[in-house]
Amino acid sequence: MNETHMESFSYLWTTERNDWILVKTPRTVVPVIFNRSNRQALLIDDDGLHAAVVAKMQDAGIGVFDGIPSESTDVESPRRD
Repeated sequence: MNETHMESFSYLWTTERNDWILVKTPRTVVPVIFNRSNRQALLIDDDGLHAAVVAKMQDAGIGVFDGIPSESTDVESPRRD
């Protein structure tokens, strides 16, 4: 994995961090990156890069949820591991 590629996703845990959450699903090993504003998932084709981005988001305190929260759900209350 290239550090330049990693930094191209830094907005996920810096400038746009309030728009993004992580969603754990039964079909994924690593949580899905989900935009709560536009309600779309961000797909990263490189599995290693995806895992590294998710780890960086978790290190920055981005919440992990068991499912996609409804628009009325408090997204400030992620699951606790």
